[in-house]
Amino acid sequence: MPGRKGDNYVLAEAYERINNGISELSYTGVNSVILIGHGVGASIGAAYAASSQVYSNSYNPVGLFGLIMVGHRGASAQKGTPYDSASELHKLHMPVLDIHMAGDSYAAGTSEERKIGFGEDEAYTIVEVAEGDSWLV
Repeated sequence: MPGRKGDNYVLAEAYERINNGISELSYTGVNSVILIGHGVGASIGAAYAASSQVYSNSYNPVGLFGLIMVGHRGASAQKGTPYDSASELHKLHMPVLDIHMAGDSYAAGTSEERKIGFGEDEAYTIVEVAEGDSWLV
């Protein structure tokens, strides 16, 4: 956004946009949301879901039910940055679906690290999409 400075304004703005979207959904009667992010958006979605900024209160009781990360490349190489989702996943108490393409060796190699970061839980699922079947990734 023009006029914004600093490394972390993107996350703050993304959180605000996600909250606004969830708020709009609540006005239509939606009470559970599954957040989907692709690439950096998957890192932002994971950071948002792990943060205390998840939008749910008595005025607007929309709950975040799950997280889908597509082509997510976040791992400990980003340790200490706002995109260090591998270190934050243990804070999630919801199902997570981690989807990557078979040809994306970095995403494939870091998906196990993210699953370990999440914890030993059956609620974290890794799906590898064969390159020929990649209409989504």
